[in-house]
Amino acid sequence: MRRLIILSTVVLLTIFVSIILAVRAWGQTFPSPMLAYVWVRDDKRTLCVLDLRTRVRISPGISDDFWFEWSLDGRLAYTSRQNNKSEILVWDSVTQTRVLQTGFDNHYPVWSRDGRLAFYSYQVDNNEVYVWDGNKLSNISQSPAQDYSPAWSRDGRLAFRSDLDNNDGNQEIHVWDGITLTKIYQGVIYDMPVWSKDGRLAFRSYQNDISAIYVWDGVLLTNISSSLSSAFSPVWSEDGRLAFESWQAEHKEIYVLDGISLTNISQNTTADDERPVWSEDGRLAFQSLRDDGTYETYVWDGKSLINVSQSAADDYGPDWSTDGRLAFTSNRDGNREIYIWDGTSLTNITQSPASDDLPPLWWTPQ
Repeated sequence: MRRLIILSTVVLLTIFVSIILAVRAWGQTFPSPMLAYVWVRDDKRTLCVLDLRTRVRISPGISDDFWFEWSLDGRLAYTSRQNNKSEILVWDSVTQTRVLQTGFDNHYPVWSRDGRLAFYSYQVDNNEVYVWDGNKLSNISQSPAQDYSPAWSRDGRLAFRSDLDNNDGNQEIHVWDGITLTKIYQGVIYDMPVWSKDGRLAFRSYQNDISAIYVWDGVLLTNISSSLSSAFSPVWSEDGRLAFESWQAEHKEIYVLDGISLTNISQNTTADDERPVWSEDGRLAFQSLRDDGTYETYVWDGKSLINVSQSAADDYGPDWSTDGRLAFTSNRDGNREIYIWDGTSLTNITQSPASDDLPPLWWTPQ
């Protein structure tokens, strides 16, 4: 009996130690949330990645451009000036890959959910839209027109703007399904098209001196901002609500369309409310330019507004993590640094007094 008790104890201790070692190993290898941002010092711009677990800052390279985007698996695509041309590079935390080495200007890389990269390239007096699958490049647009502003849907369709069928300054929205191109709209278009989770496409068009937001559901095209004098910069929530900016009484306001009603959620006619961005749980953050000339960062939870920055400094450029934390840039310490709001308190996570840290972009392990 005593031998059985000893044996059982040894087995339990072995299991316990194995669990501890496994958890420790998992904690060491599981990828950490990261923030990408541009770090400015002595007029030199450097793209940086901050590991939020170790607080180690890594620099993939110098970048004079400001566009960068994470893939779902944690690769970072960005534009950088190389020999007076804008090149696209992909950094996988170890190596960098130049996507297209043509000597032309390449812009605006955007990732699909399955890891393909779309961008547009200025070649011989016109822009072409390309897709890179990690090995080969495909020219998707293949036209003598100006093609730009690619945007991926969840199911892998690619929308972009083009002026293929006319020479009057108007543009079209084309959708590529992997095989064919379909034109869904023609007009004067600004901004990039944006896809909802369920496959609807929103974009801004300027017609008859009015800037409006249109939504295409795959069949029908609807002007969803017809009651407003102007509308722009649409962004979708995970549950299908659409937020956008609109000029009202010489100030920009934030509106939300829930499919039935249109609501002004900022309701501040003395400030410019800009750059709405949704969290995965349906909260909306935006920056607001106050009468004193400084920005504050606000969060709308569906019912009320919260000023999460509350300082006399500039607090702007909000971006959500998938677990609901909000990062933004603030110059409350005399220079621009990145702060994180966890729902309760603020933390300065860059602490770099000799430089400026520009608005960040999250990557969180899926």
